[in-house]
Amino acid sequence: MPRRRAIAVDLDNCLLNPAFYRRIQGVEPETTHLQNALAEQVKSINPEGKDEDKLGVEQLKQLVAARVNYLDKLNQEFIASNQPVITLFNGNKHLYASTDTYLFSNRQSLSDDMTNSNINKSGSGFHYYRLFSQHIGATPSFMLMSDIFTNSPYGSSLKVILGFLDAANDYDANKVKAARENNFKAPEWMHDRLKLIIAFAQMFDFAQRFPDDNGEKHDFFILDDKAQILDALHAYLKMYPGLIPSNIRLHLIRYEGSLNPDGTPIAKVIHYYTPLEGTGNLNIDYKAEVKNMAAVTIVKTVQSGTDLITPDCRPISNYEQAYVANFNCSEVNCIDHYRPGDIGSVAEPRPQKVNEISATSSKKESFMERMGSLAQMVVGKGKEKDPEKGKERDTEMGMSKYAQKAKSFPTQPQAATPTVLGKASSLPGVTPNPELNSDSDDYDVTALDPLMPAPPKSTSSSSSITHHSFFKASTKPTGMTTTAREASLLSKHRGVINKEPDKEGDNSPTPH
Repeated sequence: MPRRRAIAVDLDNCLLNPAFYRRIQGVEPETTHLQNALAEQVKSINPEGKDEDKLGVEQLKQLVAARVNYLDKLNQEFIASNQPVITLFNGNKHLYASTDTYLFSNRQSLSDDMTNSNINKSGSGFHYYRLFSQHIGATPSFMLMSDIFTNSPYGSSLKVILGFLDAANDYDANKVKAARENNFKAPEWMHDRLKLIIAFAQMFDFAQRFPDDNGEKHDFFILDDKAQILDALHAYLKMYPGLIPSNIRLHLIRYEGSLNPDGTPIAKVIHYYTPLEGTGNLNIDYKAEVKNMAAVTIVKTVQSGTDLITPDCRPISNYEQAYVANFNCSEVNCIDHYRPGDIGSVAEPRPQKVNEISATSSKKESFMERMGSLAQMVVGKGKEKDPEKGKERDTEMGMSKYAQKAKSFPTQPQAATPTVLGKASSLPGVTPNPELNSDSDDYDVTALDPLMPAPPKSTSSSSSITHHSFFKASTKPTGMTTTAREASLLSKHRGVINKEPDKEGDNSPTPH
């Protein structure tokens, strides 16, 4: 069978890097601030700022055309900003019978994508993922971790996300507002700080699709900007090659664009790690093993003295509790706690109700009627009908009033939130946390989840992380002790990665 390859790509600060943002805000020579230009064009079409459902047909057509034109220009700047990796993967494309892509970003759910879209003013990351795939001649996979953790067909979560987007790849304010008002809940996943479960699931999905390699290994590339993640993955998988499929050769690459935030060139744009040869058995249920990894890690994390909690401070001590909470809790670190052969208890106590998002909107229909019926969408989790009173009530394992709203959409901001990119926000409001260092190095998962109300303010101090940031960073959780739980974990339920000194790993160029 011919040799094949897969490329798993990160987004925030990797493909969506400082070079890209400098170009779209008009900082680089011969570039234009695209978002300001679009805002001016929209204002000229709709000078009174009317709701779009009150505009005439011609005005609506003009708005759509303006947004499509804006997106075309964004596409051009995205491709121009990522020529180094596009050239890299196109240069050896002839060596492979096919190329597939996977999303290695933490944008594995609606909440993650919407949060980062709002913070970084990037729009949905999935548009750029598909655009990158197109320019290297690859077939994109639409599997997301939220599909796996909610037992949904691959592509289910993505279909929900796409239903919220407008022609400019932004989240449609009217649909977001309707979702907030109806307490809409979307599939989630157990966030893994160093992305082991993402790498494991994607490698085995690819390997099992092309098992008959006649002894020749396929190449699986992982592209990320964070040395800490890549260093940890490389060291761990080198120690446990059985977690890499036997027909896979794994290549880790660090990439964060060609420019620093201040516009100075990055001397070495692409950093290679020594390839790792897999020995893992292909005949496994990798979806079940992903959940097992999470289950083991949850128990061991708590046993180690680190608390895992929900936003309303309910403790999470096993997989069942995380499942009931829709995985809306502190993140875990599987590399620290999971070892091959560990077996945990994976309990999924209740079937999840399902609904589908619709791209149409009508005030004459209820929100859930407009949402349709897509398998495995989570709505009203932890609720059941009281047959005597005909009202919903919490089950014994249900949530408090605070937790019932934990995955609802936040209040729409009254005014556009100012950003370094100057883009008027039509996305859900994310209240800035003054405790978050604006120079945080983690751009992928925020403590300010867009489907979650703002948590209580933390009173504990946290170590500062210095890292130059071109666009506003987001954060993920570190472990917390019991004594610090209410003070710190609530406000940082997905806290901050402690940055180690930058390492290159085994980064001498490797021929591919």
